[in-house]
Amino acid sequence: MFIIFRDTFKSLLSRPIILIWAIATGGAILAGPFGTFESMAFAPRALYWLIIVSSSIVLGYFGHALARLVAGPDETAVVQLLSGAFGTVFVATDVWLVRHLFQTSEGAQMGYQALLGNVGFVFFAVVAVRIGIMQVHRAQGHDTEPEKMAPSMREAPEEDAPAATPRLMQRLPAHIGGQILRLTADNHFVEVVSTQGATSLRMRFRDAIAELDGIAGSVVHRSHWVAHDAISGVDKTHGKLVLRLRNGDEVPVSRSYRAELEAADLPMLPFATEISSEVSDRS
Repeated sequence: MFIIFRDTFKSLLSRPIILIWAIATGGAILAGPFGTFESMAFAPRALYWLIIVSSSIVLGYFGHALARLVAGPDETAVVQLLSGAFGTVFVATDVWLVRHLFQTSEGAQMGYQALLGNVGFVFFAVVAVRIGIMQVHRAQGHDTEPEKMAPSMREAPEEDAPAATPRLMQRLPAHIGGQILRLTADNHFVEVVSTQGATSLRMRFRDAIAELDGIAGSVVHRSHWVAHDAISGVDKTHGKLVLRLRNGDEVPVSRSYRAELEAADLPMLPFATEISSEVSDRS
């Protein structure tokens, strides 16, 4: 659960979202839609729309995270529709409560059902666009599937064929690609971190490792697998080994899996054995 919420909310403070928040808040304060320009002075109107826009964005993220928790972490059409439904209810309820808190005039008031309709229209318009983008990405990906290739391409000599895509990559959303750097187990989910982002899959840790299909890597902890190419170095923190990855992540190495990592004889870890022996001597 924690991984799904962290994965969903990680872009909350990204530049595009902050820009959207600033434009929406500033525009609403200046324009005063839904009668707030006539019924509210500038200061309360500014606070009103600051609360509405900020809470709506957070609740929209929360609804999407809840949808992924209920319907699965993958960005499917079902998740998008459920996200729109949750977001509609959460945001409409939030707006209704804030309106009553500020006691806006009758001209600015709107019934709860009308709020649901207006908010739902916005949410599901966004959902329709996102589903359309997903379909386009999938269609582009299917153009290169073996069963849709020309016979001459399918029958190309094996030595000329590109390396097969690991099965685990086929489970990832369209926007999560590149090279897999690490896996982390969290109850019934596995966090997959690649060079282009991270997501969570509902599957067993050992099954996820089995679907890496030959990617060179090691299990360095009962909950962590790391690709050898992702390792940039090793540190010793509080008497324990910690791998530094090239994306900045740090992964702990447990004593029971240390020998497997050393046996890989990785050139980027020239001093791993030395540090390991030193840690063992002090234990």
